[in-house]
Amino acid sequence: MDLTEKMQDMERKYLAQIKELQNRVITVERTQPPPPPRTFPAKPTWQRRNPSHEQRPPHQLEAANMVETYTPFCRACEDLHEESSCYYACYVQEHGFPEGCGPKASSSKP
Repeated sequence: MDLTEKMQDMERKYLAQIKELQNRVITVERTQPPPPPRTFPAKPTWQRRNPSHEQRPPHQLEAANMVETYTPFCRACEDLHEESSCYYACYVQEHGFPEGCGPKASSSKP
């Protein structure tokens, strides 16, 4: 029981010290004079400016951000159009190149 009494006594002393310290802080805060008012005007460059429009991210649906369309290349007839709409490409996919035709047979083109 002697230990518990010592602990309680130490706790009381600690709380008394904390209260005294809080009272000192409050007294110091009340006795200090307020800070002096600003005697110089604020410069306009110190004020925050609105962000310019160039810093904003670009709008995703603007025409400038659109990808240019391209004309696909048909490997079967070596022309610029969709392979799915080319009758020759459809024939080649189903039956293969006719004899003497195709990419290996024409050696005149590089």
